[in-house]
This record gives sequence, C-alpha cells and structure tokens, in this order.
Amino acid sequence: MAPFRRGALAGAVFMCFIAPVGAVESVVLEDPRGVARMRIDFLSAAESPLTPAAPDTAWDFSTSQRRQMLDAMRYWNRTLGGPSLPFAANITILPVGLPVLLATSDPAPDARYSTLQAVLLGRAAGIASNGNHATIVVGNEPFSDVPQAGVLPSAPSGMGLMPVLLHELAHGLGVNATVVNLAEDPTAPTAPAFAGAFNAWTSHLRDDHGRPAQPGQAILCGTCANTDQANAFDVRAERGHFSGAQVSQVLDGAMPGVPVRMHYEDGRLDANYMSHMELKNSLMSHQEYRNYSVMMEAELAALQDMGYTIDRRALFGRSLYRSGDQLVNDAGFSQRNREGAGYLAAHPSTVPLAMGLHVYGSRNTIHQRADLLSVGEGAAGVRVDGRSNTLVIAPGTRVMADGAHGRGVLFAYGRDHVLQQRGHVQAMGEQGLALSFDFGQNARGNAYETRGSYQRTFNGAVAPLLDELDGPLMRQVEVHGSVAGRVAAIDIADNAYVARIDIMRGAALQGDIRSRFVQRDGTGAPRLTALNLGVGADGRADTGFAFGYDGNISGVDSISLRLAGGESVLSGNHALHDVTIDQGATLAGNGRYRLHGAGLFRNDGVVLPQTAQGRVVIDGHYRQGSDGTLRSTIDAGGDYGRLVVSGRATLDGTLVVDAQRGWYPNDFVIAGQHWVSAGQASGRFAQLRSALASPTLAMTLAPADGSAVTVRMTRCGNAYARHGGNRYAGVGASLDAMAAASPSSDQQALLAALDFSAADGSGVSAALRQLSPLAYGAMAAGILHRTRQLDDLVANLAPHATQPGRWRAFAAPFGGVYRQSAGTELAASQGSISGVAFGMDTAARQAPGWRWGWHGALANRSASFDAHTPGRGHASSLEAGLHARFAQHPKAGAFATMQARLGVEEGRVQRQVDANGYRAGLRGDWRAAWVAAGIGGGWRWPLAHNTSVAAVAGLDGQRLQRAAAQESGAEGARLRLASSSVNTLQARTGVQWRLHQAPQQGAHWGADLGVQWIQAWHPAQQVQSASLGGAPAFTTRAAIAPRRGLEWQAGVGWQGSQATLAAALSVLNRAGQGPTTALSATASWRF
Repeated sequence: MAPFRRGALAGAVFMCFIAPVGAVESVVLEDPRGVARMRIDFLSAAESPLTPAAPDTAWDFSTSQRRQMLDAMRYWNRTLGGPSLPFAANITILPVGLPVLLATSDPAPDARYSTLQAVLLGRAAGIASNGNHATIVVGNEPFSDVPQAGVLPSAPSGMGLMPVLLHELAHGLGVNATVVNLAEDPTAPTAPAFAGAFNAWTSHLRDDHGRPAQPGQAILCGTCANTDQANAFDVRAERGHFSGAQVSQVLDGAMPGVPVRMHYEDGRLDANYMSHMELKNSLMSHQEYRNYSVMMEAELAALQDMGYTIDRRALFGRSLYRSGDQLVNDAGFSQRNREGAGYLAAHPSTVPLAMGLHVYGSRNTIHQRADLLSVGEGAAGVRVDGRSNTLVIAPGTRVMADGAHGRGVLFAYGRDHVLQQRGHVQAMGEQGLALSFDFGQNARGNAYETRGSYQRTFNGAVAPLLDELDGPLMRQVEVHGSVAGRVAAIDIADNAYVARIDIMRGAALQGDIRSRFVQRDGTGAPRLTALNLGVGADGRADTGFAFGYDGNISGVDSISLRLAGGESVLSGNHALHDVTIDQGATLAGNGRYRLHGAGLFRNDGVVLPQTAQGRVVIDGHYRQGSDGTLRSTIDAGGDYGRLVVSGRATLDGTLVVDAQRGWYPNDFVIAGQHWVSAGQASGRFAQLRSALASPTLAMTLAPADGSAVTVRMTRCGNAYARHGGNRYAGVGASLDAMAAASPSSDQQALLAALDFSAADGSGVSAALRQLSPLAYGAMAAGILHRTRQLDDLVANLAPHATQPGRWRAFAAPFGGVYRQSAGTELAASQGSISGVAFGMDTAARQAPGWRWGWHGALANRSASFDAHTPGRGHASSLEAGLHARFAQHPKAGAFATMQARLGVEEGRVQRQVDANGYRAGLRGDWRAAWVAAGIGGGWRWPLAHNTSVAAVAGLDGQRLQRAAAQESGAEGARLRLASSSVNTLQARTGVQWRLHQAPQQGAHWGADLGVQWIQAWHPAQQVQSASLGGAPAFTTRAAIAPRRGLEWQAGVGWQGSQATLAAALSVLNRAGQGPTTALSATASWRF
C-alpha cells in the first residue's frame, strides 16, 4: 500500500489490537495551562499486534524517528486550542513490516465524531474500551533520518516522518469521509454512497453544483458504477469541495471551498473517497507531489468548521488564495496577546512553523507594508506559491524569521515571480536564509515525483514538463533594502532557476549568496542567474551606486556576475561562471574569483585592489579591454596592489597608480614590476597614469620590459614652504629641510600627513600656522591687556583728603575678560585676568594737587586660542612700581598721571597640532620680565547738569624680554624657541565725557564715555626665532599691539568714604583687523 494512503488494513488494526502491556517510550503533551492533552505511546515490533502479519519485515523506530513523529504530535498539540480536557487522548504509534501508513480512530457514541475527535472536543465521557483513542500505523518505508526543518519538506531522500505523521493524525482528527461501496462484487466497478450516519467532515461536503451531501446518497463520479440520478451527489467534474464559514472566510471567494476528489491525478479511483484536501501540492492532499510540510490556513479553517478551536492568526498572519489581485497588505504578524484576540506589535511570534504571509494564488501584486516578525523555529516571514506573483516589501517594513531554520522570504513554487525588496528582511537564526528560492523536497519522497524549474521526474524518470514549471521560478529579484541571513542572504536551491537578481542603490547584504542550480537549456547553453550590481530603476547603469559586501558568492555553474555602474567593494571568496565589469563601473576589494572553465573575467571598467597589500586573485582567464582600467595602490614599503591570474591575461586599456599614505623619501622607486601576475600574458597597458593628488609629491610611471611598469615618487621643490605664504614660509622651509634629512618616525608621520592632505595645499597652509609659535605671541599680547587694566586702576584711584606727608594704603582686587580677534600675524584668543593691586600714596607737601606713591600687583591670567591655533595658556606675575597724579579740581581744569613699573612672569602654553590625522600635544614653559612706563593728562571743562568733557592725551611704552624655551611632546612638532623681546611705544589722543552725581551721605557715583585714537611710534612686534625638531631655525613675527586704531571706552563707578567700585568696557578697532574687546571690574579700599 502506498504511503499516506488508507485501506482495508484500517479495520484490521482494531480487530487484532489489544491494549499494550508496555511501550518503548511514552510522552505526555500538555496544553498551555499545564494540563495533559495527549499521551503518545511508541510500541516496538515485539509489542505490535500487527507484527505476525509481516514477521520477516518487522522493524523498530529509531530514536531520531520517534523525535520526528513527536514533532508532528507537538504541532497538533500547539495548534488545537480549547479548554483543558478531563483526561488526555491516548494515541499509540506502532511499526508494521508492510508498506502502509494510516491513522484510525473508533467511532464515538456520537457518530459525528471519531473517538479521538470526541476526546479533543471535550465530548467523550470516558476511556476507549481498548485503551486508545487513535492508532497510527507506520510501515517500513524509506524514511529519512533528517529531521524536518521549516515549512518546506526538507528530507533530500526518503520521506520525512514529521509531515507523514502530521497528515495521518489529521485523519484521526476526523478528516475522513463516511463513504461505503455498495457494489456486492469486489471485482465490479465501485458504487460509492454516503453512509447513513454522517461525521463532521462529511456534513460539510458539497458536489460540483454546490449541493450538500445527504445520508445514503449515491455518488456519481467518472469511474463509478452508479447511474445518473437526479438526487445523486454529482462529482463527475471533480469540483467537489468542503464548505464552511471558516473556510469561506480564508478563501475569500477564490474558490467555493477546499477541493476534494474521487480520483488520483492519473484518473485512478481513490478508495479514500474525498477524505483529502486537494489544494495544490498540499500536505493533506493525495497528490503525488506535495511540497508543504505543514497545514495551509484553509485546511486549518476546515478543522475549525468541524468544531476544533484553532487560533489561525497564531500560525498565519494572512493568506491570499485569490488570483489577479492588487493587494496592499497592512496586516502584520507577531506574538499573539494572552486572549488570542490580537498581536503584540513589538514582540516577534515564537510559534514554530508559522507564516506571516502566504500567497497561494497567481498573478497577484502584493505590497507588504506591515511588519512580519517571528523567532519561531522553522517559521517563514513570507511564502509565495502560484505563478507570476509580484511581491513588494515596502521601505521601512521588517520581515523577520530569526528562529532556527527560518526563511525570511520564500518562493516555493511556480514560475515568473518578481520580488522587489525595499525594506528589511532577515533570518539570523541557526541555518537562517533571508531570501530563499526553493521548491523543497516532496513530502512523499522524491522517489515518487520531483518538480522544479524546467524539471520534473516521476518514479525516477523524466516526466512531461508542466506549464507552471516551464520558466524561471523568479523572473526578477530587486534588492533595494537590507537582507541578512545567518547562512545566506540569498539562497537558490538546486531546483529553482532565478533569471535575474539586481542589487540596487540602498542595498545592504549580510550573509552569502548561494546557488546550487545547474542546468542547460535545449541548445546546451547554461541557464545562468544574472547577478547585476549597480543597475538603476530604468535598467541602466547607476553611476551613484555604492555597495560593500564581505560575504561569499557561490555559483560557479550558475551565477554570472555583472557590475553595471557605481562602485562595488567585494571581499571574500567567489565561485562564479563569469565576471563582467562594464564601462563606468568599479570593482574594488581583495576578493578571490574562481571561474567556470568556459567563463572569463572581462574588465571594461575599473578593477581596484583595495590596498597596496591587496590582491585580486582570479582562478581563470582575465581580459582587459581598451576601456578597462586596472587601478593600483603603492605603499611606502614598496608593495603594490595587483591582479594574480592563474590562466591567461590579455592586457589593454589603462594602468592607474595611486599612493597609500605613508613616508616616501625623495628617491622612492618601484622598478620594473608586473601589475598583473599571470600564467600567460599578452598585450600591454596602452596608457599609464598617476592618480596621486598631493600638494607636495609627484609620481611618474614609465613602461619597462614587456608589461612591466616602473613607478617613481619625487618631492617638489620647496614642497612645504611654497604653501606658507610670506608669513609661514619659514616654517615650511624647516619642514623641507627635515624631509631632505633623515626624519624620525614622528617627523615622518607629520610629513606624510601633509603629503596626503588637500591637493590645493590648504591643509599644508593650515598646518604651518599650527606649527608656528603664534600661541606664544598671543600670550605676550595678553600682557598688554593686564598692564592696561592695572594702569587704569592706579590712575583712577579716588583721592582722599589727607594731610601732606601722611600715607594712606589701598588694596584693590581686579578682574576681567577679553576677546582678541585674529590677525595675519596673531592668533585669536579669549582670556581672563584676575589679581589684586596694593600700595600706598600721599599728598605732596610743596605741590598742591599732586599725589604720589608706590604700588604692586599679583595676577593670574589664562587664555585659549582659536581653532586655527588650538591650545591654551596660563601665566602668573608679580609687578611693582611708582605712580603720581595731578588734578586741579575733580570737575574742571588740568589733570595728569604718571606710572613706571617692573614685572616678572612665569607661564605655560599647551598647544595641539591636528593636521590631517596627525595629532600632537605640546607644552612649553617660559619666564619673562618687563619694564613699563606711561604718562598722560588733559584738560576738563565743566558742562551743565553735573557733566564735563575733557581732552586727553598720553604716551605708553613697554619692553618685554622672554627667555628661551624648549617644548616637550611629539618630536615632529615641538618647538625650540630662542629668547625674544618686544618694544612698544604708543600715543593716545581723544575726548572723554563724564557724569558726576552730587554726593549723597558721603558717597557718589559717576559714568564715563570716551574715544581715543591710538598710534604706535614703535611697531609692537614679537620677532621669534624657532626651530622644529632640530631642523634649521625660522623666524616669525607676531603683532601683539596695534599700529593704529580707534578705541571706545565706557565705564561706571561708585565712590564711598573708604571704598570704590568700578567697571569698564573697551572696544579697540584695529586698522585692517577685527576688534579686541575687554571687560574689567575693580574694587578698592583705603585704610
């Protein structure tokens, strides 16, 4: 008896069966509430009551086979819902040495149900008399030891026990028509009729005309002996079907019901009489070819109509049985909520063998917009059957099948399908396949029938090809989004032909690309999958395509790789029939390409080994056309990227050479090397070009013997100095000298960073500014800000009435901030000053209006520099000096001030050099001393309302001397600074307006507003001699004080009997430069 078929042996099972005395293994399966639902007993051949029927072929189940059968039982245990049962259903599975597979269950007292069905529906009152509710007989067939994995039958030889048992137990669940043969002569033609008592399955059967079955009704079929009767059940057209509310909901008008048949596909009468569901290729059919390992949704719906409680949405997000539809599917799939009434959108389904979307019909276009999320073992995000379907995964849509043996998107049958993957598909579990193109195996076993693209066998022999197989499974696959598979991103089985795969802009692949399909057409030409990289939506080359892939491509007999446009970076090992690089396309990376013996690696675009150490290895023949380019890279060690060809290399076109970042001495050369290493070479490069874009280096290429080429690198004259302009050419000349000597490793790193910076020299120019001592000039300019603030503080100390010759002390904390704009010779900076001034003064005895005294100050200042001269500085100082002041009257007449001061300072600069990836931190400490003097005065005229105006003038001078300093830090960028000095002499002229408030209770306040023109009589420049890392010294200039400028001042103050408070703001606009702004505050006490 053929597998999956049921016959007269079913009745004999219970006639000879007695309650088993023991079992090899017993397993109890529980419902979700932990209550036993099924008890599975496996018998041995010795315990089987059927062994005497075939003692010579007795056999026992292996452990692996029992596991597979348990998987089927677990499927049904998960699928069937409903309340907990008062007692478990007992199912016995026994071996028999006959070619038979069947499941049987005694009728229950209620004839509508089998005993097993009644127990599982909660309609049984007790245990069956023989101790079992169902018995499954498994004959000695060529079963596979490979466990079933996924929604496609996976046993490559033999049949899988899991699908077998799943099918057979469905019969035990009641999928069994109550039909009897009324023919008295067993050799006479069959005269089938319905029995007098109907079960749940039979009550839902309808004939060709949609009429329901009736008890005792004769059945008309093509080979039946019954004569034509008006009230007969007419299925002569084989349009009988199972009809029910749940089935109609699933089929959605695609067909009147789930098909049933009276005959096999070859016309023989099927003695099981409409006891199978004849959906195409269905596991529950009686067709010779079945490539489902689980029930379809419509088949589960039939069980629902029979009374079972099943949450179909836990197993199927949606099924499409219709044909010719345009569907936008917003139905998602994920974990069901506790009530089974909806999905938990953020939680992937954990149900094994589920499908987010199943397409059964043909000529549909489906836009999948909702996420399909599963981590269940063997689940599939999408399964497509039928023919000529187009599936579009919308942008942003996730299709996840991350359980073991999961398949993200599976095309399993038919021809001329199209996939547009614009979202995200992944199958990252064990053996996961993201995009799978596979007819699978035959659940009955491949010995019966196999099907695939352009292929069909029957009983091991080639069979006539069905129209639905006469074409590629996939007409086109477009990948615009991400595809990630644990084992493969794209997997093409040995029975599936994919005509074309386009990897398009935005695509990202993780996992291998595999094809095991090997076939030739009627002319003997191989049927190859065209794998195209860089194709646009219009089918033309996409010049903006950029794709990186580190997986392997395997398809030496079946994949033809074409790079149409843009740049593809491929690494890994690739086995391909042939490779073509079109003009305008670039293949980069360090991959290995094994070609078919009849294949060729043809380059009409660009081949680019990824690095100087990179190799593109071709196991086959290479041909570079006149438009083709080999683009290589050299490194400072003398290595270079190349092609290694095991076969023939035919050269033409262009060799382009670039340089990898590194230190190249002036005499660098790679002499007479072959950039294509081949077993046999012919031709030579028609053009040689350098691709080096450097502000300092030049590369030349020259032909040598045969196809060899020599490459030389030279450093241009004044390579760095020419980018320094007038101000930093000296710094550049120092680098030129450094490069001509034997630079240290850090110096080489600095020079290499500049050599490979922007070709226009802007990077070198910026680096020369950073390498200069501008930061030290900015710190010197900060001394002037502090000196000016101290000058103003001492000059504006409020006079207090004292007897001539009587000394009064004062203390005045002060602080301020300033911002100095950048100049051509000065770094921009912003800083702060804080400190305390102190001293004593007295009124002169013989000179009315004059006061004189001494003062000192302790101060700290800090500054940070702009991004062009990154760094910061800090300094501490001590000053002491003399001062004098004259005023005829506070509000009118002449006034004058005089000061002279000496000071010393210790400071530190911490600066950074950041040039094209070269980074160095440097620190320099210094000591400085200075002397400063100034004189100023004017005449004040009183105005109305407590105001006055004054004409002012002054002369300030300073000499600053700084000792030599040596920076610590990176050798390439650290400075040795010679001692330097700065002399300043400035004249000031301007006007001042003042508001005097009348004294109130011994205190008053006032405000000033003034403007002064500043003119330098001596240029305030710091001329600094410095050297870089032992190279010859260079000189730079820093303008630390303005040559001329206009300064605006505003202030406000309060004076009490013993204390004063004051704040001032000044803005100095330098000629030809940005402003310098300072804000200061002081407080003073006299005692």
